[in-house]
Amino acid sequence: MEKTQKNNHFIVVEEGEQKINIVVPSLFHDKERSAILQIILLKRDAVEDVRINSKNNLVEIRFNPEVLSKVDLFDVLHIVLANFSEKPGKKDSKVEEGKVKADGIVKRLAFSVEGMSCPSCALYLEMTLARDKRI
Repeated sequence: MEKTQKNNHFIVVEEGEQKINIVVPSLFHDKERSAILQIILLKRDAVEDVRINSKNNLVEIRFNPEVLSKVDLFDVLHIVLANFSEKPGKKDSKVEEGKVKADGIVKRLAFSVEGMSCPSCALYLEMTLARDKRI
């Protein structure tokens, strides 16, 4: 088993000409992030298939190396996974028995983010905010 590239976001466990298997610790039991990663990768024409098992963090990617080199694929993975924020932990929010302590008036807000044209990015932002008990 030869590792092509070392980084902090994934570990290469198997490499083939048109397939790589990686372990992504941040996907452990996280179906939302797994789905978002799959959507983002499949947007690339060179990526033919993505299979993710969030129970063991294994991601299998089949790709066309004539269109996207393995090194470029690793660069894409590094950039995408580096931008996955950590889930907020219980210690990060003021949660007590599933309820948030309100420090002020509760308001419902809607806002737009200029320049965001990627539906996957919008979905990821929405999911990240939805997980935070303070919001």
